[in-house]
Parts: sequence; structure tokens; C-alpha cells
Amino acid sequence: MWENNNFIVNDIPEPYKDLHLFYREPGWRMDWHDHDFYQMILICDGVLQLQVNGRTYALSAGQLCLIPPGLPHMLETPLGYHQLGINLQSAPDSRGMIALLKEHFTDFRIFDRMQWLAGRPDLAAECCSLALLSKMRTAHRMDELILSCLEEPRTDAVLSPFRAELLQLLNASINQRITLDRLSRQLSVSSSHLERLCRREFGCSVIELYNRIRMNEACLQLAGSVQSLESIACSLGFYDPAHFSRFFKQRMKISPLQYRRQYRS
Repeated sequence: MWENNNFIVNDIPEPYKDLHLFYREPGWRMDWHDHDFYQMILICDGVLQLQVNGRTYALSAGQLCLIPPGLPHMLETPLGYHQLGINLQSAPDSRGMIALLKEHFTDFRIFDRMQWLAGRPDLAAECCSLALLSKMRTAHRMDELILSCLEEPRTDAVLSPFRAELLQLLNASINQRITLDRLSRQLSVSSSHLERLCRREFGCSVIELYNRIRMNEACLQLAGSVQSLESIACSLGFYDPAHFSRFFKQRMKISPLQYRRQYRS
């Protein structure tokens, strides 16, 4: 369980500017801003709503976002959340890590790193240590995290059409109850191949990707509209409001109505 204490660690070996663990209370907001360095935010628990490139993303535990230099973004959380933040130095480093990031990532990206988060229960204690060895261990772990992102296949001319087509299809089917078989027929690939491509491109299964899209849309509708739960449930392909509420609470640890009330309080 993550405690509600904040800390920041400086003097970490390059290419790191600092590393921090922050708890943001319900209703916290940071208006539009940008940085002259790469920033990575790993959600430890709770939900962060991030606006970038004209879209709003609801990031939950285990999701990691990478924000490149100069990209305006806005952060807010209606319910509160914990984040592990990594700020890299703006100048090139002797190991070439910054150069690799610039080569691979010129725009905002989201990665699924739940397994990494679950495997690092001692990270907070390690970061709080002032010992040089602890800071070197921390830097090594951050290296592993960044390298795992760099090693994910880049969206190239071959995979880009698939990525765009799948996202378009899932968004167009957001009010339906989809199946893997039906999606694979629509995309003219086998179910197993579709799963492999989706995990390669998005780091999760097709159904999980579809549920994340629905979850993101549910948060936006609850926060930004006065639609009833029945209307929202129908628009997102749920059987009824009770089905929608169970799905929402399982993922958010709070009911849709509680989410709406806390967001607007």
C-alpha cells in the first residue's frame, strides 16, 4: 500500500534529473505546461486524467506515460492518485540515453507496466536512502524501465495501418459487446494473430484495450455530462446500469455516482 508522503530524490546518476513519489489529493490540478526534458509518470494507484494533443486520457495503476520535451499537457485527479515520476536531464548524456529517447519518442506514449510496478515494492524505501549505492540501484531500475519502453516495437509503415484500423474499429464499436472472433473477421486476420499484434502494439490483449477505451470514455462522460447512468451504460455497450457499475467499481474502486460526486465537489 502506498503511503501519502511525498519525496524527491536528486543527485541520481545521469541521465536522471530527479525521481519523485507524489500523492495528489482529490481535486488536485496542474494547468497547461510543458518541460524542456523527457518526463515519465507511472501511476501507482488511483487515476490521473491527462489532457494532451486534444484528448483526455484516464491513466490508472500500472500505466506509464512518457511526455517528450515541449509538449503542452494538463493534469488533474478527481479522486487522488500516487505517481512515481522520473524527470530526465535536458542535456545529452554520455551514455546516449537521451539521444535514444529522441530517436524513438517524439510524441506522447502510454505503456502498460503493471508487472514492473508489482515487482518493485521496495522502490520507495530504496529512493529515500541517501546512500550512493542506493541511488545507483535506483538509476539501474530506471534504466530497466526506459529500456523496456525503447524495446517495444516502433510504429512503422507496416504496423501503423493496423494500429489505426484497430483503434478506429474499437472506438466505432464502443456501444457494442464485441468478441475477439468478430474483430478478427473484420480485420481479416486470425484471432491468435490479432492478439499477437495487439500485444505488440499496445502491450495488452484486444479485450483489455477495448475495456480501457470504454473506461476512459466512462470517466469523461461521468465528469463532463449530466447523462444518467442508464444512458452512459447504454452508450458504452453494457447490459444495464448495474453491469456498468460493477465494471466501473472493479477498475476504479469506487462507484460511478461516487466518481461523479467527487469530481464535481
